Amino acid sequence: MKRCLATAALLALSVSVAVADQLALIDFSKLTRDIQVRQGSNEPDENEATVVDYAEFAGSTFPQAELDQMKVSLAIPNWDVLLSTSARTIENQRLSVTREATVSDAARDHEGEQMAGRMVMGVRVRFPEAQFNAFARIEPPFDIPAFGQDDEDQFKGFGVIKNVGVIKEVEATLFGGNFPYGFAVVLVDSNGVERQIFMGNLQFDGWRRMSWSNPNYITDVRHQEISRLPLYPNSSPFVKLGGFIIYRDSQQVGGDAVTYIRDVKVTYDLALLESQTTESDIIHEDIWGIVAERQNARTRAELQRVANTQVLRFLERQKLDTTTNLDTTTP
Repeated sequence: MKRCLATAALLALSVSVAVADQLALIDFSKLTRDIQVRQGSNEPDENEATVVDYAEFAGSTFPQAELDQMKVSLAIPNWDVLLSTSARTIENQRLSVTREATVSDAARDHEGEQMAGRMVMGVRVRFPEAQFNAFARIEPPFDIPAFGQDDEDQFKGFGVIKNVGVIKEVEATLFGGNFPYGFAVVLVDSNGVERQIFMGNLQFDGWRRMSWSNPNYITDVRHQEISRLPLYPNSSPFVKLGGFIIYRDSQQVGGDAVTYIRDVKVTYDLALLESQTTESDIIHEDIWGIVAERQNARTRAELQRVANTQVLRFLERQKLDTTTNLDTTTP
């Protein structure tokens, strides 16, 4: 909780040019399951745009048929709900999940945006009934790579925004359900620093656009601290989504809590103007290749972290009992 309150110094990334922009950090309506990866199912099970292939890091002991299935994406059912130690009983953890949810056709538009028929992420959290401070962290199935395998902008708009200077505002559209719990968005910058942005509480009914405004944001460039930074080979800074947190105070009611998340948007200053990175008398990257070398190293490191977890989960799925009709007859 203390880290949530310390947002005054949020992502003060060196110096920014006074050009504000707003982009969707993530929109869950774009994370539909649209391709089939695993065998034994006739239903799509992953999101094609955000698929990560971790077979290369699995080892040489797996047959090719299994290596072909070693893919994971940001599809909504893949997201994890991790409970704090005080809440993490086997039953509570089992019942804390994410699911796809489709807004009904009768839904009204919200703040000028169409809601009817849109897919959102539904979150169920089971908090303890006893009086414990607790929280639930909703995380993507892997640390979202800032640089994709074949396309360095694969996750642009799917949890990553690049060329981010100082953040002005963060917005999240949620369905509250009148639960007296706090809600935070977790952001991670290009230096690996994590910030928990406390957005408010979920004690409202229906859809609401919750927002956080940076209290240290300065609109007048005359009052900003200005400095010059080297350009090449510095890669542009980025911000990515680390997940969400739902907080429950010990004095609040426990049990099941359900909420829905539509999207997260970020308003920010550009770190560099496009002309600073594209217009040059010399194409530095063609000569030195420093940026590509750094990006490839980051991509492999991020994929290795993904593989370490996902291979273990793949093996556990292979061990699961798939029996549907048990014979209970006494031998």
